[in-house]
Amino acid sequence: MAHLRPQLVTTMEDNFDRTTTKEYTGYDKDVLLGGVYIPPEGSRYSTIDLFDELENSLVDNVHRLDPYILLAGDFNAYTKLSDDFIDADDLMHDNVPGVEEYIVDSTFIPPKRHSQDQHRPNNYGYRLLELCKAHSVYIFNGRVGHDAKVGALTSNSSSVVDYYIGSSHLLSLVEDLFIAPFDAMLSDVHNALCLTLKTLTNNDATQDDAPEDRVQTVSQVAVGARVRRWDPTKGQVFKDGLAERGTDHIHTMLDNGADINLINTEVVNTLLEVASDTLGTVSRTANADTRRRRRQAWFNDACRKKRLEYLRAKAKCKRNDTPDTRDELRIKNHSLNELNAPITEEEVLTAIKTTKNGKAAGIDEIYNEYLKNSVPVMTSVYCRLFNKALDESVVPEDWVTGLIKPLYKGKGDRHDCDNYR
Repeated sequence: MAHLRPQLVTTMEDNFDRTTTKEYTGYDKDVLLGGVYIPPEGSRYSTIDLFDELENSLVDNVHRLDPYILLAGDFNAYTKLSDDFIDADDLMHDNVPGVEEYIVDSTFIPPKRHSQDQHRPNNYGYRLLELCKAHSVYIFNGRVGHDAKVGALTSNSSSVVDYYIGSSHLLSLVEDLFIAPFDAMLSDVHNALCLTLKTLTNNDATQDDAPEDRVQTVSQVAVGARVRRWDPTKGQVFKDGLAERGTDHIHTMLDNGADINLINTEVVNTLLEVASDTLGTVSRTANADTRRRRRQAWFNDACRKKRLEYLRAKAKCKRNDTPDTRDELRIKNHSLNELNAPITEEEVLTAIKTTKNGKAAGIDEIYNEYLKNSVPVMTSVYCRLFNKALDESVVPEDWVTGLIKPLYKGKGDRHDCDNYR
């Protein structure tokens, strides 16, 4: 089940029945919801063509509505731990049109997916993985919420055949995903899959069932306004604001093994919202949303269909095995224990003290002044976040995203690239 209030759902034609409206969710796109049931492979009503029908419906609705995608149901597909995405390096090597958009899309996903299912992928599983790769949708199971690092069984206590599958952007908006204990009142062999998505709007905050402490995944400060320049005289006010807000909610996310991108986003939101209360905000210019993907004018529906055909064909191709050269680079019988030790709070404090004031912020809009004035309240959070990144070998996507802002020289045509530095 997906936790979506009835007033968030409107009727929609064609094969997908419902879509949540962005006016209620606060997302920049509608969310297309699809319920799926594929009969078991080898059964009387089974046919691989059902995946073609699903894909055709998906293509038709995506081209017509350009929404985020969320599919849920019993796919009867064994996927184990096989990749549901294409390596972006391969796309760059083959000069695929629109690859920049694909790479930006793929940075949201935690690459590691867990699953307790020991079945080898079946034909339905391979077909489902092809669909994911061709349409840039991803399996949520084993990646987010309480099912992160678990990949709990969903059917007959022996397999994973029920999935939530959706756009990568929705992964960053998952508040929780868990597999409920088996209940014979709900199904003969299947467990219920429970998904909760966050909203980015307070439109329904007056409803009786609206939680007062709902966490926003994307800070409204970052979306609608810009925090004013740092004022050194307000450092203590900033510290007091952080102390009053507290960090218990972030430590709870760390304790529950939440996705590192979600934790980092909550850290960013905490700093930005306290900074907003302390320093005030100014209106953001219309083109300041650097996170939103811009589509090239020349990349029309015809190009998009060609790219889709390419991705679909590539997903079906089996790659030739190659020797694993990484073994040749591995240092044998040598352990650098001093590098394997956890990061300490003292090291975090030392690093923060070395940062310089007056420097530009990154894509998260966090300035060094925020970090310096956030200790000691946020010190333990930073320390745990860094160690989580090292332990999981995964860093938040904000940390690896660079911003390059061309500066106008002050003369000549503003539309000429040569007049910028």
